[in-house]
Amino acid sequence: MLIDDILTWGLIVTAAIFLVSGLGEILVDIAFVCWRLVRLLQPRRSHSDLQQENLDAKPEKPAIIMVPTWQESAVIGRTLETMVARLRYRRYHILVGVYPNDAATMAVVSAEAARYDNVHMVVLDHDGPTVKADCLNGIIAAAHCLEERLGERFEIYVNNDAEDFVPPYELKVLNHFIPTYDVVQLPVFPLPAAWYNFTAGHYMGEFAHQHLRDMSLREWLTGAIPTAGVGCGFSRRFVDASAEINGGLVFAVDSLAEDYEISLKMNHRGMRQLFVDTPVLPPAGEKQPRWADMLPAVREDFPSHFGAAVRQKSRWIIGIALQGWEILGWEGSFLERYMYFRDRKSLAANLVVAVGYLLMLATLAIWGWRSWLLQDRHFPIQLEPYSWVAYVIWLNLALMAVQLCTRFMAVWIIYGFGTALLSPLRVVWGNIINMAATYRAVALYWQARNRSARPAWEKTEHQNSGNRHGV
Repeated sequence: MLIDDILTWGLIVTAAIFLVSGLGEILVDIAFVCWRLVRLLQPRRSHSDLQQENLDAKPEKPAIIMVPTWQESAVIGRTLETMVARLRYRRYHILVGVYPNDAATMAVVSAEAARYDNVHMVVLDHDGPTVKADCLNGIIAAAHCLEERLGERFEIYVNNDAEDFVPPYELKVLNHFIPTYDVVQLPVFPLPAAWYNFTAGHYMGEFAHQHLRDMSLREWLTGAIPTAGVGCGFSRRFVDASAEINGGLVFAVDSLAEDYEISLKMNHRGMRQLFVDTPVLPPAGEKQPRWADMLPAVREDFPSHFGAAVRQKSRWIIGIALQGWEILGWEGSFLERYMYFRDRKSLAANLVVAVGYLLMLATLAIWGWRSWLLQDRHFPIQLEPYSWVAYVIWLNLALMAVQLCTRFMAVWIIYGFGTALLSPLRVVWGNIINMAATYRAVALYWQARNRSARPAWEKTEHQNSGNRHGV
């Protein structure tokens, strides 16, 4: 039958693509184990100094925290209050970028700026939304004006979002590594989600996996890390050099993932980069919390609804996979190009996963149809049990099991065993979100190219900003 032939060939092609992708991830896992062994045998001296008393004793460099906003009146006030209350640092200022046509956010930020001397509202000279990079550039321009007024030079520039829950030692850690390193990225983990909220929960698995494995490994192999847009510090040298090559603008406004693009581009200009995967230790004699709780990690709200997650992830796919491909190309070493490939293969991988799900549903539908109408209850077998394709499928299942195990372990380390038990199911739901986001990203990107325009910055809806203080 024609349908059987289509299912058979669909299984063959899908199995082959899954095999290539799965073997690549196994290689990454092997490389990560090697990296951990190297770190165990040769720990980095600068990381061994991450103790609270050492960080507190180090002279503080002037720093600014850049917070771009668009329609963030619901969360920005609480975020600013939390930052001021929690940050163990003195020489810093918070600059919040707002648009003139966002009156609600302006009102909240203006009230907070009146309360705190180191909180400043930066009103852009045009309506929004544009792109996040444009808002950041406006903040940096205002920071230069603030320098003249204060008579001091900012040496550390920090990216944070309007919903971030920052660790107390965020600026202390960045102060410790900058300017030895020009880009310093702290771990980023989503705030815990309710067990039944699979949309918000799937972010937990993805970020735990990436920020416990991929980021430090990528730094080791290529010297460059794709910054996460939050919890990221830049040296003054980096900011000035980036402005010089971008015609006066630090962040390129033609990208929805300016944080991803800028760090990889500047790696080729000698800017040293670092991912911090070491905990900040309390003073000797004090009780130590869990290892994960001592990481200087930024906690962040993520969408709890399917549509909001699709919109957010489509923006990431446009910025990283599509615009990143267009802007960065394939320059660099073999390992750098391979990392680009891993970033961009999501375009095809998400669609292949969709094909796999459709094949499974089609097979179940055929089984049900034959069972109901023809009283044929034998499950349809599209491949010979001992054919080479069958073995490939079994190998794919084994590779998938390994990846689910590594995801399970990452979630266990950060969120605990109970949450980790749900991670395999959340992977399935995450795949569905990624499929929808990929389709939307390609459509938006294609429409923007046809109009010779760029996609606009869409507001991210957060799951529950009220839970942030319980972390």
